[in-house]
Amino acid sequence: MDPKLFVLYENEDWMPPLRRELERAELPYEEWFVHEGSVNLGEEPPVGIFFNRMSPSAHTRGHLESADLTRAILAWLEGRGRRVINGSRAFALEVSKVHQYEALRRAGLRVPHTIAVVGGPEELKRAAHKMPLPFITKHNCGGKGLGVVLFWTLEEFDRYVHSDGFVPSPDSVMLLQEYVESREPFINPCGDRRRGVFICGPGRHEPRVSALSFRPLRDGRRLLSHDGPSSSAGRRKL
Repeated sequence: MDPKLFVLYENEDWMPPLRRELERAELPYEEWFVHEGSVNLGEEPPVGIFFNRMSPSAHTRGHLESADLTRAILAWLEGRGRRVINGSRAFALEVSKVHQYEALRRAGLRVPHTIAVVGGPEELKRAAHKMPLPFITKHNCGGKGLGVVLFWTLEEFDRYVHSDGFVPSPDSVMLLQEYVESREPFINPCGDRRRGVFICGPGRHEPRVSALSFRPLRDGRRLLSHDGPSSSAGRRKL
């Protein structure tokens, strides 16, 4: 008998393809919708395989607490010897660009000069004086271009951090990062989509994707936007 699969998630939009494939393969599974809830550390987790599909942009769908609850669940599962796909080490990378940059650096890859800042406007402004111009801001935790703004002058940045348009990272860690202008404002997807392989790189025989544009904006506007809240239909709460 196949072991039961437990799926940890908070984004309903990601689930339909997974449900279809699991049902097509006739694999037993149970969904754990992770937002608010509790973890009884005195109980044993159910027997099975646990698939973590949590997202660093959960807070954009009204699920700010999901990341912290996921950390507690993963510690519980791993502490009891359960098999976890995308466990605590993977999740630490998923929700922190600081972790990602250091992992890239350890692997011998170059990353843009970055300063991680925790604090209010004055702390951000002090850190900005250590950055080469132009630079961008971004959220340490988040995807979809959250918090990404380009600045050409320190005066623009000073006005921004005191404005209503400034949105802090959900984990309180803001990143100031050297702006690296691409030679051309597009990416080339490479690989076999049928097998789920996708690499962004200089592919010669693949169509260009121009949905993400990094053209300089001298007025300090956001470079990328994010989607609104998704539907909550069909979710099962943990």
